[in-house]
Amino acid sequence: MGCFASRPSTSTSNNEPPNATSLPHNSSRAAINQPASSPSDPPSRTASSTRPNQPLRPPSPLPNSPSTPPWTRRFLESEREAFFDTRVTGSAEVWSALKLACECLRRGDVAQAQGIVDAVGLNVPDGRVAVGKQLRSNGREKKAGGVFDERGVKYEIPAWVVADPGDVVEEEGEEEKSGQEDAVMGEKGKGKEEDLGEKVTVRARLSDRGMDVSVRVGMGQTAAVIYREVQEKIGPRKVRLMYLGKVWSENKTLEELGYKEGDVVSAFVFDA
Repeated sequence: MGCFASRPSTSTSNNEPPNATSLPHNSSRAAINQPASSPSDPPSRTASSTRPNQPLRPPSPLPNSPSTPPWTRRFLESEREAFFDTRVTGSAEVWSALKLACECLRRGDVAQAQGIVDAVGLNVPDGRVAVGKQLRSNGREKKAGGVFDERGVKYEIPAWVVADPGDVVEEEGEEEKSGQEDAVMGEKGKGKEEDLGEKVTVRARLSDRGMDVSVRVGMGQTAAVIYREVQEKIGPRKVRLMYLGKVWSENKTLEELGYKEGDVVSAFVFDA
């Protein structure tokens, strides 16, 4: 996994780190119209190694949806996908890791989220991934939360990405439909040898050491084959494979996951 080395800023008047700022919920898709940060922009003088860092905290309860009427489960998931798909500032690799960490936090798996954050060298100064507001001692509000990468770039994530609003509307039939889809995927995973499809070489890049694990598989085989090969290399540690901003499900085939030969898959390695 690529890491960015800190270097002195060329400007003495700019002490604020670059900001990969989140947008309001109703304009997440509009982010594609904003200019991306130039690769030549100098990083902050404040390196990740010197910035305060705290263990991750469970996300705070979110009483209501960001707007009325209350969001449905389907709309909430759609907005979360749109949020990560439209980030144009910061590192794509970091956004992918944060997406995975947010999924862990929503499941209540803080330890796994912490492992992912640590694997890519991120700092969370107050332990809160999501941004919010806090009251100062003088009664004024201040912005809290957020994540910093090794260059000092700040990544801001809305609270509704990390936690479900308390008034989210669960639509009827969603759970039943999900169960049916899982059953279908299970049947596809039983494919015969002649259904394995075109053979390709998948390269999975390990986040903890930067080396690639190459696996020769058929496009009709599931990602579980890749997971097994990577697991043999890393031992008892855990791994999550991510490609084009999405986590690979073990029971989906490479064809279903949209893999193209020659692309590198990110393998986030973290402690169990």
